[in-house]
Amino acid sequence: YKEISDVYVLGTSPGNNYYRNIYTFLFRLFFIPDKKVDLAIHRNTPNNIRNFILHILEIKKVKLGKFIFLDDGFYLFKNSQIPSFLDFDTTMKLSQFMFPPKKNNTENIYISRRNANWRKVINETDFHDCLSKFDFEILDFENLPVIEQINKIKRAKRIISPHGSGLTNLIFSDPKSKVIEILNNKFEKQLSLLYLKYKRISSYIKNTHY
Repeated sequence: YKEISDVYVLGTSPGNNYYRNIYTFLFRLFFIPDKKVDLAIHRNTPNNIRNFILHILEIKKVKLGKFIFLDDGFYLFKNSQIPSFLDFDTTMKLSQFMFPPKKNNTENIYISRRNANWRKVINETDFHDCLSKFDFEILDFENLPVIEQINKIKRAKRIISPHGSGLTNLIFSDPKSKVIEILNNKFEKQLSLLYLKYKRISSYIKNTHY
């Protein structure tokens, strides 16, 4: 095993999964006890997630010494901190506390997946005029910094999106938001249970989720 010492093992998704990075890993940053740390993350972590890590560290007034990049494989960590993963309720409470939702939201947003390889609306451009008629802003979250994605969700009154990781940001949404999640109706029943995670988030926050 490769040995690594004196680090805070944050971890990130090897497959660059936005949901896993935000929901599973990054909230563990709030439990760093030190004022300066070296952080161990996966080498595949994209720049927008690295920048969001720096944003959280700034909120906590923690100085980053350096990133330690991990590859797939096994490591022996010495004199290091490996925080526990948080349960659903703790993650939700922490997200609402650290990034409180806005009040009296008025914006409407459509989260496009036009550049994704799957789960995208093939004829999306056919209803752009309809979205514009009802003052929906069409957004490609893939090209937005994480903090800007969060702020867009926080200001949104109505949210429409195909099922996808952009809906992870619902954990920062206002309880009065209305969400339409577009799903493929050909999913088998048991497989569709895997796609209820965003509705679960809305249920906790008390959004109206269709």
